[in-house]
Amino acid sequence: MTAPGLHELPELPLAASPSYRALGERVAGGLEDGDPAQHVAVFAEHVAELAACGATDEFDAVFATVESVLQQADAVVQRHVGRFFLGMLQLAARRRGVPLERFEVWLGPRAREEWAAASELHAAVRAAYAEHYHLPGR
Repeated sequence: MTAPGLHELPELPLAASPSYRALGERVAGGLEDGDPAQHVAVFAEHVAELAACGATDEFDAVFATVESVLQQADAVVQRHVGRFFLGMLQLAARRRGVPLERFEVWLGPRAREEWAAASELHAAVRAAYAEHYHLPGR
C-alpha cells in the first residue's frame, strides 16, 4: 500500500470493509465538499455497529488498513485515522454498549498507541464535565 493522501481517505473504508460500500456511497453523495472527516466519522459508526452485532469478519482488513496508514501516511492523514477514527470508534462503541477491550485484539502497535491516547482524552473530558456539572460517580 502506498501512503494515502487526505483526498484518498474516503476510499480506504470501501476497500477494507465491503459491508460499508452501500453506506459509504450514500454518504459520499450527501457530502457538500467531500470532507474526509465526515467519511471517517460515518465509518467509525459502521465499525462500532458491526462490533455490536458481533459481525467482526472484516476487522482484520479494517485494522490492518488503520495500522498501515498510521505507519506510512503523512501527519494529517495519521491524525484523521488515529485520533479521529479511533476516537470516534470508541465513542460509538460506548454508545452501543460494546466493551472497548473487544477491539484490542485487532490493534497493531501504532493503533494501540492512538487508542490509548484517545482513551486518555475521553477520560479527561468526562472528568472535566463531571467536575464542571457536579455529576456524581463519573
